Amino acid sequence: MGMITNSELKNYILSHRDTLPHELVHGKEFYLQKAVDYWLKWKDYDIESGLLDKLLSLSYYKNYDQFSQLADSDKRVDDIRKVIFKLIAHCDYQAKDKNVLNEYQDKRIVARCNIRQNSFIVQLLKYKRDPKSITSAMMNLIAYLENPGKVLPTISMGFREEQSNYFLGHQLDNSTFDAKIIEKIWDCYQVGNDNGKWSVANALNIPLICNHFVYQMKEKWHRSGVNYYVARITDDYYFNQALNGQYWCTQQRYNQQDNRTVTNLLNVVRNIREGDVLLLTNGNRIYAHGRVCLCRVACDRTATLASTIEKNKYEHDSGIVSYEDSEVFYENLLDGTDNWGERIDVDYWSSYCKSSAVTTSGVGQVKGLPLMSLFQITKVSAMSKINELDNQFNKRYKHIMDKVELVLKKRNVILQGAPGTGKTFSTATIAVKICDEGFNELDNRGKVMTKYHRLEEEGRIAFCTFHQSMDYEDFVEGWKPKAVRDVQGKVIGMEYSIEKGIFRQMCEKAEENPNLPYILIIDEINRGNISKILGELITLLEPDKRGVANHLNIRLSYSKQVFSVPENLYLIGTMNTTDRSTGVIDYALRRRFAFITMKADKGLITSDDGKNCFEKVEKFIVEHFSDPNTDVEEIKIGHSYFMCDGDDLMMNMEYEVKPLLMEYVKDGILNCSCNDVEELIKNLRYTGGHAGT
Repeated sequence: MGMITNSELKNYILSHRDTLPHELVHGKEFYLQKAVDYWLKWKDYDIESGLLDKLLSLSYYKNYDQFSQLADSDKRVDDIRKVIFKLIAHCDYQAKDKNVLNEYQDKRIVARCNIRQNSFIVQLLKYKRDPKSITSAMMNLIAYLENPGKVLPTISMGFREEQSNYFLGHQLDNSTFDAKIIEKIWDCYQVGNDNGKWSVANALNIPLICNHFVYQMKEKWHRSGVNYYVARITDDYYFNQALNGQYWCTQQRYNQQDNRTVTNLLNVVRNIREGDVLLLTNGNRIYAHGRVCLCRVACDRTATLASTIEKNKYEHDSGIVSYEDSEVFYENLLDGTDNWGERIDVDYWSSYCKSSAVTTSGVGQVKGLPLMSLFQITKVSAMSKINELDNQFNKRYKHIMDKVELVLKKRNVILQGAPGTGKTFSTATIAVKICDEGFNELDNRGKVMTKYHRLEEEGRIAFCTFHQSMDYEDFVEGWKPKAVRDVQGKVIGMEYSIEKGIFRQMCEKAEENPNLPYILIIDEINRGNISKILGELITLLEPDKRGVANHLNIRLSYSKQVFSVPENLYLIGTMNTTDRSTGVIDYALRRRFAFITMKADKGLITSDDGKNCFEKVEKFIVEHFSDPNTDVEEIKIGHSYFMCDGDDLMMNMEYEVKPLLMEYVKDGILNCSCNDVEELIKNLRYTGGHAGT
């Protein structure tokens, strides 16, 4: 795509001037005055800090619906809605209810902002808190509304970059962009003015006229669709950092690598847009793919890639630098120049699994990988590799991802099964994956538990175990005694206060951060008296009784505070199907939870001894099973007891599997004697690879 010449531009405008709306040229009133009016109303709107906090807490989670529902019952919020929704309706082509809220008969708007309704609300609310905290696109929109006679209504920084290249022939300089584009197009517009026929009644409309021709030529300058890139890292340290931090980090830098290579890299970088896709490689393998998102860190200063490329040098030695002509790209130099890192953020890395990486062959590049750490590939070759990665990952982790999907959909799930079927570890894995969508090493027990404990420390995950003496006071809230001591520390009496139980604590944490998921794991959920523990709260667990839309409130028994269960709190329970010491789960709980049956899986056992022991024990259970009210699959001893060999396997058989089988005999689940169990275990032989009888 080359720069358009003045002659080409003049000819195009002369042949398309008749396409301009009549009121834009001849109307005495500013064409978008209502948009400006509503912006000034919002800018001057006085909103107290507490209410602003409340609205911002809604803004990240289905905020349009929540905002509307809150406004229906709160006049103050309704007043805000009338201003902010009307402003959006006069700014964006895709505004919700634009046909109703936009007061112009022709429904004219500032631009096709492509800012989602929810994001628009978030940004306008953020502006009231800190005008510097909003996105560049929103800053561009506001700049136009505050100075419509000198600024173009081109909101997207990406579009500004493309237009600068096409109409001006150079990289974007946002400080001069508007004036130069307006000057160039307006000069061409006035050619052959036919004695004032094309003069404009209101000068504020001139940028809109210029913008009209720019967007009529959109197919000439706009790069549409998603582009795909290979993001190459060859250093294991940076590779692990990239995975954990959800970014790509280049290893090329002026004065450290070949200058030409660095320049080529940065020229690729500045073509990347939000929504483009990176394929992450290490060596000759592709490990994951991620969608580019805007820089997530607060930057200390700004620069331009254009000036950096021109000077072939970096002028920054500390802090975090963002690039105005590439919003997705930033430099982290906090640790000094020796530990630099030039980064592109991704929303999260999808389908990462060390054992299921795919080759880089066929990505459409020259033989072998190029020296550059970032290069563009075709959509066809990219999608082929993405499908390979997805298939590998889904095949390997289908058993986990299906459970994650169910928890997200139902919010309340119970994992049920015999001992050793992996229920407890599955709850940890599910919780980690829900809290951190980018975590992909789901079969690495060590990494799963490390992440689990970290999230537990952050308060995102909590764990408790139900038992027969547990009650409402333990789980929700209740009066608790506390010793009163004198100045010497001697107990002189007791006092009582209402203490919050783990359930109420997690509900409050989830309410404070509605954009984040929170998980409460309840182990041995069937061993507690649900009616006693939850009381009237059991109704609040239902998904359709949560959130703003259809939420149900109750007044707590002790504190008398109004209480509801937030929709971003997920409950995962475990239940041992062989436990006969408690009654079956009642219908009240079953109606409110989805149930997943965890079965023994021989395929997960790696040693020959373990597999053969599993087979012998399974055969013994099936042959002696005698309970007509139970599915034999619910009592087969789980694979976790057999996932070892040698002495460890022998100890598991003697001290864990044998006692469990004995209990089955005593409970009447198996029709045999304890001597038969003894004989089974005694006759298992451990050969360092094979088990015999």
